[in-house]
Amino acid sequence: MKLLFDIGNTSVHWAEHDGHTFRQRGRFAYKDADLLTRLEQQLSTATEPEAILVASVASDDQNQSLNDWLVQKWQVQPWHAAVGKECAGLINSYADCQQMGIDRWLAMLAAWSEYRSALCVVDCGTALTIDCIDANGQHAGGYILPGMVLMQTSLLHNTDRIRAAVSESFSIDRARNTQDAISGGACLAMVAAIERAVADFQSTCSIAVQGVITGGNAEQLVNLLNNSFAVHDTLVLEGLLKLNEETT
Repeated sequence: MKLLFDIGNTSVHWAEHDGHTFRQRGRFAYKDADLLTRLEQQLSTATEPEAILVASVASDDQNQSLNDWLVQKWQVQPWHAAVGKECAGLINSYADCQQMGIDRWLAMLAAWSEYRSALCVVDCGTALTIDCIDANGQHAGGYILPGMVLMQTSLLHNTDRIRAAVSESFSIDRARNTQDAISGGACLAMVAAIERAVADFQSTCSIAVQGVITGGNAEQLVNLLNNSFAVHDTLVLEGLLKLNEETT
């Protein structure tokens, strides 16, 4: 059994994989101080793993603490994923690959490995990332925007007279109060960014662009898009497995 971790900026997605399919899995929000406590709670029924795979955008100190905890708990040295220039026919466009977040690279790798076609890969969590891949596997560039909560938080923290709370209500209906206008504006910005990115990329492709979306807000966001997107809840974890298979 392999135990997989996708450690994001504010949440963790974990799963067990038996070589054929994902078994039990979970997702939870965390703060730096309580990551290990939350993991202990979440993994109380986990099977003792033969291997542990980690994809993390957390700090170096946080990753070291996680590593030490996993070794102490299961006596297994975790394998940490790293961004590369090429994998399984997917080619990174970054001159300095280490500047790309590992979650973006793994999401693209999983999508490319499944579809082998022109792609628009969207990950909607703390940040919203949009990446395009051409039919030859060449990363054609992408975008990073604040996600639903971060966009609202930035507005509320930098204005004096707007009185509202952060909301995770996903709607692009025109609002008739400030609270709904803020959450709706954030939602509209994300939807508009995704659809413009798809339209611009589609204009350069000779075949239809396949949309793939993942992340904690994928289910809510996909219903608002005019473009058809396939929802993959485990996309980053799928990419983590693929990278491990290709590089070890």
